[in-house]
Amino acid sequence: MPAGAEEPDSLATLGLAYQRDIRPLLERFCLDCHSTQQQEGDFDLQQFAGLEQVRLDPQAWQKVDHMLETDEMPPEDNPQPSSQQQQTLQHKAGKVDHRTTHSGSAVCPEK
Repeated sequence: MPAGAEEPDSLATLGLAYQRDIRPLLERFCLDCHSTQQQEGDFDLQQFAGLEQVRLDPQAWQKVDHMLETDEMPPEDNPQPSSQQQQTLQHKAGKVDHRTTHSGSAVCPEK
């Protein structure tokens, strides 16, 4: 591994990080509109209770990352995550997406 390269997280570590860091932010900022009962944009983030479910739909996490990166979500009239919370969501969701689509355990469907 090159000097300064970040050690990849294990799937167990990512699962714990998802439960500890990502899931609470989804509950706070996303699930009012993107839940199983209210799927605005036909997008249900509530179904991702744990990393096991996340690994089944990597495209959803690519969409989450894109929406956060372009400031499309959450909408301006909704509560907004702090800069630190948004960075946490993007950084950790990106790690989850990368590990689930490149770990050999899940296949990243073509767009």
